[in-house]
Amino acid sequence: MPRTEVVSPIDLIPMEVPRPTRFPTREVRIGPLTVGGQHPILIQSMTIADTCDTDAVVSEIRQLHEAGCPLVRVTAPSIKDAENLAEIKKRLRADHIDIPLVADIHFTPNAAIEAARHVEKVRVNPGNYADRKKFQVFEISDKEYRAELDRIRDRFLPLVHKLKERDVALRIGTNHGSLSDRIMNRYGDTPEGMVESALEFVRICRDEDYHQIVLSMKSSIPSVMIAAYRLLAHRMTEEGMNYPLHLGVTEAGNGLEGRIKSAIGIGSLLASGLGDTIRVSLTEDSEHEIPACSAILEASRDEIPHSRARARPGSATAFPTDGPTRTDGAEPASEYWRTLPLATAPTRRTTASWDLRGAPLGGTHPIRVELRVTLAVASPLDSLTRSRLSRAGRDRGPELVSIRFDEAATTSVEDRTKKVRELRALCPATPLLLESSFDTWIPAGGTHPVLTPDVAALLELVDGLSVAVPLAGTGSALPRADVTDWDRKRATALVRFCRDAGRVLRWRLPPALAPSTAHTLSEIARAEGAPASGFLCEPGPLAIARARRLAAALADRPDLIFLEAPCEGPEAPMLAGALLCDGIGDGICLTEGPRPTPWPPGGVAWTEEPLASTYAILQACRVRLTRAEFIACPSCGRTQFNLQSTTARIRERTSHLRGVKIAIMGCIVNGPGEMADAHFGYVGSGPGKVDLYVGKERVERAVPEAEAPDRLIRLLQTHGAWVEPPDPDTVPST
Repeated sequence: MPRTEVVSPIDLIPMEVPRPTRFPTREVRIGPLTVGGQHPILIQSMTIADTCDTDAVVSEIRQLHEAGCPLVRVTAPSIKDAENLAEIKKRLRADHIDIPLVADIHFTPNAAIEAARHVEKVRVNPGNYADRKKFQVFEISDKEYRAELDRIRDRFLPLVHKLKERDVALRIGTNHGSLSDRIMNRYGDTPEGMVESALEFVRICRDEDYHQIVLSMKSSIPSVMIAAYRLLAHRMTEEGMNYPLHLGVTEAGNGLEGRIKSAIGIGSLLASGLGDTIRVSLTEDSEHEIPACSAILEASRDEIPHSRARARPGSATAFPTDGPTRTDGAEPASEYWRTLPLATAPTRRTTASWDLRGAPLGGTHPIRVELRVTLAVASPLDSLTRSRLSRAGRDRGPELVSIRFDEAATTSVEDRTKKVRELRALCPATPLLLESSFDTWIPAGGTHPVLTPDVAALLELVDGLSVAVPLAGTGSALPRADVTDWDRKRATALVRFCRDAGRVLRWRLPPALAPSTAHTLSEIARAEGAPASGFLCEPGPLAIARARRLAAALADRPDLIFLEAPCEGPEAPMLAGALLCDGIGDGICLTEGPRPTPWPPGGVAWTEEPLASTYAILQACRVRLTRAEFIACPSCGRTQFNLQSTTARIRERTSHLRGVKIAIMGCIVNGPGEMADAHFGYVGSGPGKVDLYVGKERVERAVPEAEAPDRLIRLLQTHGAWVEPPDPDTVPST
């Protein structure tokens, strides 16, 4: 029997789309584990129990180990905590749990040196290890700056020597909100400052010939985190460094919001080949972080296939041992990530504006949320669809509706017209796009549209068409590099048809279509004097790389780009978020499968409501603020109150506030600095006590925990940030 060759979906993508490969880094040992190089991307988590409560910490680590976590971080805020790491490790080994431990250090160099005697890795924050943050503004000369670096070297060297002596790894972890005053006054609150803060410490290590280093650039804002890691890769390459990268969005919060932020930040970087170890920081029980990490790695498979692998103690290498490989025609990682923007808020693509029924799309207008509705001619609209459509034009409702039919092509146009008329009655002011085939407008084998009365009636009800690109070779598995003459004739006819009818035209681009084809179609529209076209990027292998290549192909054209993503776990925020953070996208549509896939354990699912999830993605990307944002730390042994219940209470009372950013921090380490750009802060200052902030100014001290939520509401009212919760049935969309 002849052998059947199996073709990977990625192999069908045109070769003009870059195949990201993993950014090559050196290997770093962490006990029995190795991170970096060609080793599997390693997941990790952090305990939330008091480090001196040995039973609680050991129990938590046991749960993490059983959940598949190969590496655990434990806070060591004092020498006493650092000393107890020895007892924790002893208890774990007695239980035959050979899991490496990471000591998390802030402010206390002596605790770091003590911890290095007991653990396999130490994490320090360069913003507070030898520096302090008092939000002071001052000028600092080059001479004074060098003197400060000498002081830091003296404080840091004892730890470097201890780590090198014991062969213990080090993570130099910069946090966006805890940059020192020295760095802030030289570089500002920028990714450049984050990168330089870490590299100052790296250079000290290199001078001592110590290289067991992992670097991180964390922020609660995914776009800032993405820009910082990209800049770090550039700077490391310039200085001949290749240290592994630990990825994470700090203070991500909980529930769907925390997972969306993490998928955007971590997933975007993995998709460009950056990242060797990850953590999803959630304000939840620590074991919930492990399945969230695994889900993000799995979702990244179609962008850079080997990035989904994760390491367990003693696991085998998941990649070739001779370094990163290339597929013919692929760009090497060192070139691919260099093409990506470094700005924290890249300029949005300049596009034309579509004014559909008074709901403008593109241009400088907000990125719109689309709802896809599948209609069955023989069945009435289901209650869920009716509910969603009834919210059109209201707060966080659909702003664009695309329609498709699930019947065979033999269904009469008259039946479809009746069904669209029923839908139009539910949302008379909402733009409608009809997803159809060429055969609806141009009969098979023809090159001119036939506008029968039924077709004319259907066209009258909608504002545009969403049509799959006409490829003569669609029956073949091979991708096409461009449209043929026959395709061009049919495409030109449809462009003219939409132009003359005053309807917009959006092309649906399947994965096997070369992005350069979109430029050809755009040129056809321009030649015919038609309004700018729209292009919908359908999901599939290399979706992020394809959309970026599409944007490049349309760099000199004002055509709109719409993003489609499956409403399944981290795929939607990873795909859409990565592009939105790079300024690509004028509309976003999450599509549901037969059974929407929830996130793994943790009690969080997309639910049956893709609209809320879509707005949450826009919010996390900071491209459209439609509700309050919560910057909540994930808790640890330093926390002064129950972060999970506190965050839930504050969220319940304030989530309706549009665009207000509220930081909920368990202790002063994750306090005013880590709040970054929050408008209001709720920070633990001692057992049962809370400090309240407006911006970075502390306005109330030591408020009893029971009173703090009400006092926070009072602050919101005093500063004009409070409105009463709206009636969801009466609030218009903006």
